[in-house]
Amino acid sequence: MPLREVAASVGLAKSTTHGIITTLIDDGLARQDRTTGKYLLGEVVSRRALRPGGSVVRAAALKWCDALAARFGVSMMATVQLGLRVVTVYGVAKPGVGGEPSVGREISLHASAAGKIHLAFSTDLLHAVPRELPSFTSRTLARRVDLVDQLDAARRLGWAISDQERRWGVTALAVPVWWRNSEFLCSLSAESADQPMITGGSPNQALLSAMKAAAADVATSMDDY
Repeated sequence: MPLREVAASVGLAKSTTHGIITTLIDDGLARQDRTTGKYLLGEVVSRRALRPGGSVVRAAALKWCDALAARFGVSMMATVQLGLRVVTVYGVAKPGVGGEPSVGREISLHASAAGKIHLAFSTDLLHAVPRELPSFTSRTLARRVDLVDQLDAARRLGWAISDQERRWGVTALAVPVWWRNSEFLCSLSAESADQPMITGGSPNQALLSAMKAAAADVATSMDDY
């Protein structure tokens, strides 16, 4: 679409529209055809449109969430990105707690293990994090630089934790699920208020190994999607 048509469709001046599009191009959300000069959807948006949706992720993840919850006595959930939010597509409470699976619940980006995984591996989500990080407990990350450090660690290690950052006494562990071995798709996360999930800043290794195996199986089940 030419610049003048983009500007007319959003009701902005061409100079303002051009500045916005330039930012979108830098973030991979738009691109400009070198031959025609027209603006098109970027690779990030195009790839995301082709990825499995929340219902497909839910169907692939639910058996593993149920199995891990029963085996380790934790609550489990699968989360996907929806716009600039992260929401649950499937959740199962810790065995014996009861209650309906939590679906459609928005997840804190900076104070949850699942949110950190999405921030670490989604190219556009970090823009949604406010400059001043909301505080939930005294352990909530207060500085953006500390959050960035944890996201770097999540990329390096392949997991993220939340240690009483959203609610006192609650710890969580999350791992990414990769679509076709290259595209970040969703997160699987475990949460508990009474299980020893984190020791000295490191997660329970048996739980971590089981969650990574589950993530790999979920990814494999969607290879042909």
